[in-house]
Amino acid sequence: MVSVKVSFPHNRTLTYPCLYCTVDAAMCSLASAVNFVGQGESGWSCTDGLPSTSVCSPWQGVTCLTGDIISIEQSNNLLVGTIPSSIGVLSSLTRLDFSGNSLHGHLPSSIGALTRVVTLTLGGNTFSGSIPSSFGQLSSLTFLDLSGSPIIGTLPQSIISLSSLHHLAIDSTSLTGSLPVSLCSDVALTSLSIASSALACFPSCLSSIANFSRGNVSVCMQSKIQYV
Repeated sequence: MVSVKVSFPHNRTLTYPCLYCTVDAAMCSLASAVNFVGQGESGWSCTDGLPSTSVCSPWQGVTCLTGDIISIEQSNNLLVGTIPSSIGVLSSLTRLDFSGNSLHGHLPSSIGALTRVVTLTLGGNTFSGSIPSSFGQLSSLTFLDLSGSPIIGTLPQSIISLSSLHHLAIDSTSLTGSLPVSLCSDVALTSLSIASSALACFPSCLSSIANFSRGNVSVCMQSKIQYV
């Protein structure tokens, strides 16, 4: 617990816990890392590592509920930078949207600490590296968009096992390998987009998904690729 000291007359000092200092510091770290200040973002300003004004008001695109940050929406806002590991401190987040910017670097594994996140929209950036397996800890996640970034590796089994996941967009990525058959039963997908990805193939059972965009990605059947 972070504490703050307040001085009074007659040399009396009172120390009390700062309930929001850790979150405030994380928000300032985020503001610096994604270059809000450099883009002239309204209200995103800090002094000595703490917000110059309340994070809940008037930080643009930040929504709070009873003092907790529940949503950060910054799509198409000309942001250039990275997502810092301190993002994991914002444990009350239910929505995080950084889509359509120029964010780069690796996706921090600390995102896996955001266990209340329902919507995670990070598409349209230039993230590199692989998808952290910690994303599989996002037990509330229903919507995941990682499209348009040159992320590599395979889709982690931990994500495939998320029973709440309904929308998955990994199109135009550099993910390789084949989507496993377990994706058909382990996840209640209603929307899947893999078009223009580097995936080798997908199981035919996924074809029944109503909103399925697969482009030229092939169907895997009996360990063979069949073009249909």
